[in-house]
Amino acid sequence: MADSHHHPYKKPTETKTKVRRGKRRIQDVVLSQRVRDLVPESGAYMEMVEIERHLDMVVTRKHLEINEALKKTLRVKRKLRLFLSHSFSAGRLDADETEAMMPHFDLHIEGRLLDDAAAERYQTSRSRRKFTSFFKRVIVELDKSRYGPDQHLIEWMRSHERPDSDGFSIRRFGEESTKCIIFLFLDYQLEQATLEPRLARLLGVHTATKPAILAAMWQYIKTHKLQDPAERQYINFDTYMEQVWCHSVSSFSGTLVLAVCSLSFINHV
Repeated sequence: MADSHHHPYKKPTETKTKVRRGKRRIQDVVLSQRVRDLVPESGAYMEMVEIERHLDMVVTRKHLEINEALKKTLRVKRKLRLFLSHSFSAGRLDADETEAMMPHFDLHIEGRLLDDAAAERYQTSRSRRKFTSFFKRVIVELDKSRYGPDQHLIEWMRSHERPDSDGFSIRRFGEESTKCIIFLFLDYQLEQATLEPRLARLLGVHTATKPAILAAMWQYIKTHKLQDPAERQYINFDTYMEQVWCHSVSSFSGTLVLAVCSLSFINHV
């Protein structure tokens, strides 16, 4: 006798494979002119494509602005006072001809942060920065005509193996005084740069970090409405920008490249 139990029919399950597609490029969704002529309603579609492109640019720009804002830390302006002095030791006539007893000059390069009541809240004696922590290296250039092209430079390099201090000394043997030039290479957390003079006058920025300069560039473009109304990824240069770069139009990324090429990063003071 046949089994009276009825088993309902089960549709075999289909395994769906998700195909991950990358973001569509603008050229993939733009309709050709022939299609636009055949379908009058395609104008509304092209307006939607333009809106999507504009939103992508806004989201990308806002994303960059948020990232830069998160990187910013609390800044307290302080004054770093530099003290330069030198001393001379004539040595001893009855001493042996050793370096320790020969006549010599000592150049002392020292400094400290000046006390500021407004900054005491952000600084304790334990966290007080030492003078040498502000520099990555210091070069003292002596008279090249006296010491020659190979021995007229004295260089101090900051090393993480040595603890920071409030100064250091450089010893030079001899009895005659000489002139010197001191180059201080600041240890910037964000490297500072200066702009090409004409661009600096245009943006009102002379020395700043690269993100700050690019932000000023974008602000100038927005203020003067230099984005092409039809093709928003292009920037129409005004008369002043044409004088700086000898171009009348450039893409948004190309404009940023031109701005970066106009920067000169600061090496020393």
